[in-house]
Amino acid sequence: MVLFGFYPAARSATNQAKIIPGKGLVFTGNSMVFSNDIFRSIHREEDNFSLFLRMTPVYPERLRFGIILQIYNRETNEGITIGQWGTSLMVLSDQDYSNRNRTPKIYGDLGKEEDLKQIGIHSDNKGTSLVVNSSQIAAHRELRLSLPLPAEKNTIILGNGMNGTTPWSGELSSLAIYSGNNETADFDFATIDSAGFQVFSVPGQIKDLDPEVLGFPSFSTLGSAVMSLDVFMNFFGFIPLGILLSLNLYRNGWLSRRKALFISGILTLFFSLSIEISQVWIPGRDSSLLDLILNSAGGFLGAALYYTFSGKKSQ
Repeated sequence: MVLFGFYPAARSATNQAKIIPGKGLVFTGNSMVFSNDIFRSIHREEDNFSLFLRMTPVYPERLRFGIILQIYNRETNEGITIGQWGTSLMVLSDQDYSNRNRTPKIYGDLGKEEDLKQIGIHSDNKGTSLVVNSSQIAAHRELRLSLPLPAEKNTIILGNGMNGTTPWSGELSSLAIYSGNNETADFDFATIDSAGFQVFSVPGQIKDLDPEVLGFPSFSTLGSAVMSLDVFMNFFGFIPLGILLSLNLYRNGWLSRRKALFISGILTLFFSLSIEISQVWIPGRDSSLLDLILNSAGGFLGAALYYTFSGKKSQ
């Protein structure tokens, strides 16, 4: 249900990640596991980067993109993303999931079976290669992967992305990461129980790990179908609010038509601002400056429409 442009996230906010001895990390529904402490020993950028993981994917009936692993730098917004789209694995060095910016990325087929996959990713100055079950299935000469600096600002997220909006389903058995010749992470999740799972955090609720108050969406998302729908709902959803505010302020004799127009616009602005600020703490939602602008413009247009047509009616 849409109420003046404010609508809840479709996904559950409860974190459904589980640690099952013998299997490892099991991700179902909306899940997330993260750590801020793995890469603190890295002090310089290396030319070589390697990552190995053992996983058992789940192929969803409804085609969607889910992030298996993401390394995100909270200072530079740079990172590495490994995700799954249907039966394909995607590796990229940014967040251009829709390929709108045509940035270098690797796609590789995981096969039809939902069985254990051994994934290897190696990147150096010659490019990046993707190996599945000891066979190289894809490579890209222009894609270069490296751990972003400063390393202490890096967060690694498993089973989801930094914003908590791209969940992945499957089992993750082990993970090893190398920067240059240095082993920076090596985890056998199948042998770790809940008591020994100390490096990673499993939040009770899915959340945005790097929330931004009144952030502006990236230009890569502008013009997309999802963004167009969001723009439509945020603008036109607030027009009725502007009309109703002006109607009540003027009809009850509290204000003149002109003052009702002005006050309605101000009230709409503050109402939208309160919504956007509150969404910093709502899982799956973003605090957006664009939404604030659209909400306010829609509310002001509604007030202006009432001002115009009520004036003609009174003449």
